[in-house]
Amino acid sequence: MYKKTLALVSLLALLCAVTACGTEEVPRNSEAGSEVTQNSVLPDNTSSGSEGSETPVSGSETGSLEGNDISSNIFLTLSESLTDTCWVAETGPNLVFETNFSYYWFEDINVTDDNCHYGSYIFYQGKNAINFVTQDLSAYGITEEMLNKFLDGSKDRAEQNFICLVLNPTTEMIDGESVAYKDTFVPFYGFMPDDGKSFTVISMNGGTVYTFHKAE
Repeated sequence: MYKKTLALVSLLALLCAVTACGTEEVPRNSEAGSEVTQNSVLPDNTSSGSEGSETPVSGSETGSLEGNDISSNIFLTLSESLTDTCWVAETGPNLVFETNFSYYWFEDINVTDDNCHYGSYIFYQGKNAINFVTQDLSAYGITEEMLNKFLDGSKDRAEQNFICLVLNPTTEMIDGESVAYKDTFVPFYGFMPDDGKSFTVISMNGGTVYTFHKAE
């Protein structure tokens, strides 16, 4: 019941962000540095519009998925729609996706030798994303029944708009030096409107909501 409650709260936080026209986000330093920890409950603040507000999420077990990364599901179809694109958060990080499902995360797009990390990523859309979140990431407590309550079929909130993004950091840059990344993978889920020019996601590890806009 406890895990289910946290999962519902995270869905509500995401819905609030999407309903607000996808313009609000909750800044957080180096999102990929967070891990799923036992009883990881953040302050009970489901408003995503104010700086520093964060939301409880469903993760509650360290190492519920083996290792520090997660592989794609061979039975699901990966989406390549992020390939060779750059995305900018309104007051936060920048995400650059390259070929072969590699990514770069910059806290400041003008600083590439500090406070950034890179590695591989997994990206699913639609039914494939739902299956990955509810099955491969089942330890986080998000069920298909929960998601169906929010996927009401309206504009930009239909099944095809649902997305799941998982970052597998391998290296980070600190003071100009490249070091092996020590923390776990970072899963997000959320919505991408039909025009594909933005997406809003919530971190399943830390509860931070991000809205990214595609750089032209």
